[in-house]
Amino acid sequence: MKRFLLAIVASIALVSCSERDASDIVVLVKQYADTVNAGSKVDFLIDAFTTHEKITRITFASFDETFGYTDLGFIEPETSRWTDHFYYDAPYLSVDTSTVRIKFIVDDNIGSSFTEERRLVVISKDRPLEDHSGLTVHSAAYGSSDGFCLKSRQIISRLEADDSEKDILIADDGSVSTATNVVFSLVPSFDYPSATKRTVEDTFKALVKSNSLPALRVDDVFLVGRKDLETGVMTPWGVFKVMAIYEEAPGVRLVFNYKYI
Repeated sequence: MKRFLLAIVASIALVSCSERDASDIVVLVKQYADTVNAGSKVDFLIDAFTTHEKITRITFASFDETFGYTDLGFIEPETSRWTDHFYYDAPYLSVDTSTVRIKFIVDDNIGSSFTEERRLVVISKDRPLEDHSGLTVHSAAYGSSDGFCLKSRQIISRLEADDSEKDILIADDGSVSTATNVVFSLVPSFDYPSATKRTVEDTFKALVKSNSLPALRVDDVFLVGRKDLETGVMTPWGVFKVMAIYEEAPGVRLVFNYKYI
């Protein structure tokens, strides 16, 4: 019986605490758009207040299927009421259309907390690609730093790396081969600076692919992808541009820039 009474008291305490937290802080959020294109800035008007002395912290966060939980920062108003705009930059996501959950978490000086959530549909049918510059790869004669792995986006040594990592290998004459299921398409006319997910995918689809490239020259641009060995389907992974070539006996050294999907 004593244990039962303690349980009842604890339950009442929890309910009281929950009701106090819910009523002591109020958060009103006006959302100015429900669906936006990736890269857009979305305006939220926030009006938050507490019945206690002051709001100590307002935390902003988001969650989506591409990036997971993202900390968007916080402020410390130190006032009982805070009203202002919060501007959210809609991200480029890995799928064409996805829902982002945006959270506004308000805490006050006695430990009360309240979370208000809004949902935003983000359309990401196209997006600019991140540029990795200054990738230096040597040719086979050097025995190290002579290859590149697409998955890790790291320079590798063909003598030390696993076979599954040997996606791009440079020969001593500057030609390119692979030890995996990677395919290449040389396309000098491709607009590398303006490359987007869509331009790489559309261009890759239209080109002839091979598992090697002839000796490269400065400013050459080539697309890379993978071929499914069972279905034969080829999927683009990104685009490379040759920035510099140095002939250094017994081989060559190439400097690439790389944008990946």
